Order: sequence, then C-alpha cells, then structure tokens
Amino acid sequence: MYNYQKKDSIPASVLADYPMVVHPNLHSGPFSDIFSRLGIPENKNRIIAGSRAIIYDTLEHTDAYYVSSDLKQGYRKIETPKNLRSFLIDGCTITSEIGWIRHEDYTLSPIAKEFIKELTWMFQEL
Repeated sequence: MYNYQKKDSIPASVLADYPMVVHPNLHSGPFSDIFSRLGIPENKNRIIAGSRAIIYDTLEHTDAYYVSSDLKQGYRKIETPKNLRSFLIDGCTITSEIGWIRHEDYTLSPIAKEFIKELTWMFQEL
C-alpha cells in the first residue's frame, strides 16, 4: 500500500492496489478508456456507483479512489466530505475544457440564463 504523504500528486501505478469507484459512463461508456490513457493499471475491484452521494459515501468509508476532472475552480464551491482528499496524477497531460456555442440571434430562456449565471459563478476566479 502507498504510504500517506502530503503531496499534490501521485504516480498512477500506486492506484493498482486500491479499489476504484466509477460512474457508469466511465465503466462502459465513451470515456471508459480514460484509465488506460491516464496510465492507471487495470483494476478488477470496481465499484460502479450511479450517484454522487453513493460515490462520496463509498470514498468516505473505504480506501477506494475516484477519477475526476481537475476542476478545482468548480469543485471549490461544492461541499464535499471533510476527510476526502484530491490529488493529481503525476505527468498527466489530459485536460478538459468547458465551452458553450450558440447562434448569434439565439435568445436565451430564463432557465438557460440562470444556468449560465451559475456556471459563471462556479468557475470564476477567486
């Protein structure tokens, strides 16, 4: 097992010894190759969880891990259990971008305006 260290990143190889919690779309969906792309060894101990509540509960009560985007800006305003810790994978070059495209003459509905407002609030700089 990996010795606890107060670091911001770890080698992907150490994750082979731990069970992983995955959302169904990472188990068999279009992004299921992410683990090999990240260099995370094949792990037969997968816990497939269909809700964030189940994922957090599993992470809080086991030594399992969960792979997520590095969205520190977005997740900083969402309450997560205090004893959970996030880290980067050493040498990871995969990035994510969030974007939105619309026609110039498209008029946003009130709910779309609220959605854009919330996204802007979540991802704005501190």
